[in-house]
Amino acid sequence: MTEPASEADVTRPPDVRWAVVVGAVLVLPLLVAAVIIATGDAPYHPGFDNALIELRTRDALDHVLYTGPYSRFGWYHPGPILFYLYAVPYRILGERSLVIPVVALVINAAMVAVLVWLGFRIARLPGVLWVALPTALLMRSFGIALLHSQWNPDVSTLAFLAFLVAAWAIAVGQRSIVLVAVALGTFVVQNHVGDALPVVLILGLGLAFGERWRPQAPGRRARVYGAAAVLALVLWALPIYGDVVAGNGNLRKVASFALSGGTSSTEARAGGLEALKVVGAQWGPRPLWLVTSTADLPFDGALVYEESRWWLPLAGLPVAAFTLWGFVKRRREVATAGAITAVGFGAALFSVASVKGAVWSYLAWWIWALGAFSAMAILAGVWNVLRRQWHRVARPFLLVVTLGASAAVGVGFVADAAQARTPSDTAGLTVAEQQASGGTISREVIAAIPRQGREPVVLDTTYGVLESPGLALALERAGLPVRVLGLESSVPYGPEREWHCGVSRARLRIYSGDDNIKEQNPVGRRIARWVEQYSPVERRRQNLTRAAFLAQPPSAVRTRVLARAESELNGPKYLVEVYDDGRVDEPCRT
Repeated sequence: MTEPASEADVTRPPDVRWAVVVGAVLVLPLLVAAVIIATGDAPYHPGFDNALIELRTRDALDHVLYTGPYSRFGWYHPGPILFYLYAVPYRILGERSLVIPVVALVINAAMVAVLVWLGFRIARLPGVLWVALPTALLMRSFGIALLHSQWNPDVSTLAFLAFLVAAWAIAVGQRSIVLVAVALGTFVVQNHVGDALPVVLILGLGLAFGERWRPQAPGRRARVYGAAAVLALVLWALPIYGDVVAGNGNLRKVASFALSGGTSSTEARAGGLEALKVVGAQWGPRPLWLVTSTADLPFDGALVYEESRWWLPLAGLPVAAFTLWGFVKRRREVATAGAITAVGFGAALFSVASVKGAVWSYLAWWIWALGAFSAMAILAGVWNVLRRQWHRVARPFLLVVTLGASAAVGVGFVADAAQARTPSDTAGLTVAEQQASGGTISREVIAAIPRQGREPVVLDTTYGVLESPGLALALERAGLPVRVLGLESSVPYGPEREWHCGVSRARLRIYSGDDNIKEQNPVGRRIARWVEQYSPVERRRQNLTRAAFLAQPPSAVRTRVLARAESELNGPKYLVEVYDDGRVDEPCRT
């Protein structure tokens, strides 16, 4: 295999200067967009998962957290690293809700910078260009809305791509990058445990290649691996302590769920055929990560674009050919990138086939990143085949294309941030509608709640699962302590907010949906209401969402969403009402 570049080669001034230029063109627009969002004067009212993440971020300022974001299967993702990354700037900047999406965007900007640096470590400027062009195209497909999303599956995606490139760097002989890979892998897995399988397999593959083909890999083995072990222990100390000492058992719950194949869920698995369609959307004739945008996928979320011709892995054929050529010609960069791609897609097939219920869009973001990585493998193969002509033809051509694509994507990001073109985070509403709903409901409820006393407000989440988190956050930000009860209460909101007994200043029930409100026939005093009607364009999009779910395998989620779509076909787009049952004195039983 080819030898790693010498230190003299790595620091060659022209390569360094052009690498800095490429990195700046990719990163600076994200930072400008962050400034635009941070300085916006429009009110921001997070809803659903974003509100839950902010509530847990607030907890990180007052309590030691041992677990990560909640899972719909009744446990938490492994670790709290994301909450602590949000918590420090959140506290410093006045605990404004807007700080958290801005931090998410800055995290993604940092991941892009890491990607460029890792590409440089792999093969100097050629490596930068192999990495930068697919990254720019993937960022275009994700859009600024996903890149400033604070939701844990979203903010982990570019970090997963950076992890893939770090494993590639290890495989070509950069042993010291093990530390970077451990940090990135930890961040990804603690945020979303569904990414654990590809992270473990690909890190193992990178280490195997790096040690097997390691004639002069930089870094002493014992020192590097010892430091990596210490780093891993530090990063995983809180989850391990919480499971073993504090006794929350969360890591054991996660492991039990995974090893049992999700037996705690009654939903059916997606299966192999569905997995081939989903993963085939990245290796088929129209790779999803390249030809579409997350804006094309409705919030209600199954993968609208699936590759029905999954038996034609056209985008995967060049990777396979270059990988074979790389092994025969002993081109380490090409062979290892292809091997990582193959293992990644194998893990993706297994992961998607194991999904319980509908295949939600967020479950496939890391597969989009894997598709972009396969493009990096192809570019590495093309360069190695044309290496004699590189300086005269390929190098300037690829440099111009990369800079042009990166600049175009960056301009689009800045424009989108300036025009606030971001998706809603609840129920498929536009950002204006979601903010109007959250702001109106919160103001009316807070105005109706007595401010005297130390008793909490009890919020029953049974009939307003999507809307309750935003209201709970608004109440807490207004200085009113909140406790929750009902369906999906203790896990999403954290154990500190679970209601058991005692005296409360108000007991609120939040209801959404015209049919649901009529069916439940709420009692008590209505203290808040908000309604929105469908536009003709939204009616057509609603039908698209319905058709997408009809194509999904039968599941509880599919049934629930279809029933909701049918019930709202002729009703208002969105209706929310909040009722107050009055003060509650619930005796504590010993």
